Amino acid sequence: MQHIINNTRYSFTGNNPPDCLLAIICVTYNHSRFIKQALESFFEQVTDFRFKILVFNDCSNDKTQEILHEAAAARKNIGVFNSSANLGAEQNFINALSQIDTEYAALCDGDDYWKDRLKLQKQIDALRRTPSATLCFHDVEVVNADGLHLGYFPDKSTAHESTAALVCNNFIQTNSVVYRWRRGAERILDANAVPLDWLLHLCHAEKGGIVHIPEVMAVYRKHDGGVWSSSWDVYKHRVRFGEREIRFFEILSTLFEGKYAESCATTQHEIFSSIFFSACYDSDFSTVARCLNQKSKAAIEYLNSIGVDLCQHDCSGQMVQESWLKEQIHNALSTTVVVTSYNQEKFIQDCLRSIISQRGVPFNIVLGDDCSSDETVRRAEAVLREAGAEYSILRQAVNAGMLNNLKRSLESASGKYIAICEGDDYWLSDRRLLKHILTLACNQDVGMTFNWILVDDEIRNVNYAHPQQATLRDGEILDSWQLLQDNVIGNFSACVYRSEVVREIPISYWSKAGAADWLFNIMITANKRAEFVRELLSVYRLHRSGQWSSLSPMERETAVSVARHEYSDLIGFDYDEMRNFLKLKFEFVCFHALSPPLVGVIDEVKPIYGSASDHRFAVCISGWVFSDCGEQLSLTVVGAGTCHDVSLSIERPDVVIHHAFEGDAVCSTLLCGFSFELPSNNIPINIFVKNGTDEVLWGAIRCISVDTLK
Repeated sequence: MQHIINNTRYSFTGNNPPDCLLAIICVTYNHSRFIKQALESFFEQVTDFRFKILVFNDCSNDKTQEILHEAAAARKNIGVFNSSANLGAEQNFINALSQIDTEYAALCDGDDYWKDRLKLQKQIDALRRTPSATLCFHDVEVVNADGLHLGYFPDKSTAHESTAALVCNNFIQTNSVVYRWRRGAERILDANAVPLDWLLHLCHAEKGGIVHIPEVMAVYRKHDGGVWSSSWDVYKHRVRFGEREIRFFEILSTLFEGKYAESCATTQHEIFSSIFFSACYDSDFSTVARCLNQKSKAAIEYLNSIGVDLCQHDCSGQMVQESWLKEQIHNALSTTVVVTSYNQEKFIQDCLRSIISQRGVPFNIVLGDDCSSDETVRRAEAVLREAGAEYSILRQAVNAGMLNNLKRSLESASGKYIAICEGDDYWLSDRRLLKHILTLACNQDVGMTFNWILVDDEIRNVNYAHPQQATLRDGEILDSWQLLQDNVIGNFSACVYRSEVVREIPISYWSKAGAADWLFNIMITANKRAEFVRELLSVYRLHRSGQWSSLSPMERETAVSVARHEYSDLIGFDYDEMRNFLKLKFEFVCFHALSPPLVGVIDEVKPIYGSASDHRFAVCISGWVFSDCGEQLSLTVVGAGTCHDVSLSIERPDVVIHHAFEGDAVCSTLLCGFSFELPSNNIPINIFVKNGTDEVLWGAIRCISVDTLK
């Protein structure tokens, strides 16, 4: 018997009995090692209702089809659909779902199986007891291809009955689910979107609740042939699936009346940024061009944000050509690497080779040599010529000193971004420059980036990661005040800058005796902040003869103290006054504890060096609040000289998942977090929770003096 399903021809054997309450959908491809165990686990189900098994075989070329035919001949409640051509897992899955005509449906791939004979009965009973629920799932055991136990899924911290939690994370294994079937659900799906099972869970969760049975009733086989289990590496995963994951979140953004659209847009941006990183690194922009030609909003917004000029493409209306796109990207990411040297013949070739090895970013090299008296320049030029690098060498006629040599080199930089590597240092990864440039390009509020440093300490003959940087988080933002307290950046070789902020370095820097990377970076961050890349990407060589390393601990402490005050004067604020302000303590005093349906917490109240030039002394207040009735909330802040609303614009999946697990309240939105700063002279303030026209006085922020604390 022949069937045409979505323009695909299937041969059919077996039976598709009517009047069944539930259909088991099994999709399979080359599962001859496992399919018999899956089928037996279906046949063993003990129920008080009729069910049928529909198997969709995607043109397997092993013995899967033969095993299926034998089963269909032996049993009356199984039908086998064999496609005439290999469709791929997603399209075969969608075609299978289109054949569901029962009230309930269960899923199990051909390489998985069930281990509880009462599984279906338990799940149908649970759905009958909860008429508002549309899906029921349970825990599964995870094994490898040989049946060796690997663990359980999901773990206790991720198994929830919350739709918002399911939007954050797919904690429902495919072979554990039974749906109260949503008619036409397959039409919401798209074969170009992955993972489809998660999307199908969400399609059903949109229409009702979720029931979790905390019992292990099925086995998920994780093996090299699995679609997801074989793509463990993040880099490889994004190259393989990223484009289709974007499509997944495009569809999800249309569900739940658009409630999660903003969260989906953020996730699409993150996915495309990984795709773009891979494209640059491999110099293969075919996927990026395809995303643009498909009018991917994530692709367009990302490329615009990093300065890629798409105007010509938008105006022409023509398909984006990869060669044209590559040219635009190279223009946006153009970089100059400045190398400064003086008598570094021993190290210069290692330095330059680490730069030449960089991939993904177009760059030229400017070597500024401060009249070396050894073989530094000759050895450098030999490496540069051999590599065919684009370079220029600026050689001082006389030794002009570090600052003058650096100034002259920076003035010759032509790229939109400038990286510096001192001639006795080197970089550790061929993607180091790309990582920095894309981090900078994506954050217009940041003027520089710096990475974690590996220190090569020849004094003690050891290598170690920079200890002060170990406390920083990836993506942490630092300002000039933080740098005044500690030169946590380390040295120039860890840094990359926007060229325009380098041009804004004041003349006073270049005339300051003893000025180096510390003051340079303080001046950069006085206008735009610095972002930390938490990855060991550069090496700083600490020499016995170094100016700093030759000082005693007491001499270093004295030098730092003097420099702090001098540097703070140069950027226009009083170091001692700021330090005293940051010693102040602020607290949240709760006037009315929020009670259901309102739930909220003030996470932190702390003094900060403010981001606005007109209020450097500021207080940052952060936390979250939501209504478990799903109402839209906001905050109203009232204090001396201020009265304004604060929106809940920060995603807090941790809050959603915590409350779903605890079961004390249901947070139905990811956007429940807030963080804002106020000038310290606005304190004390009152904070109101606003729900439409109603307001509840939550509490106040007040200052506790240092004397009070004592």
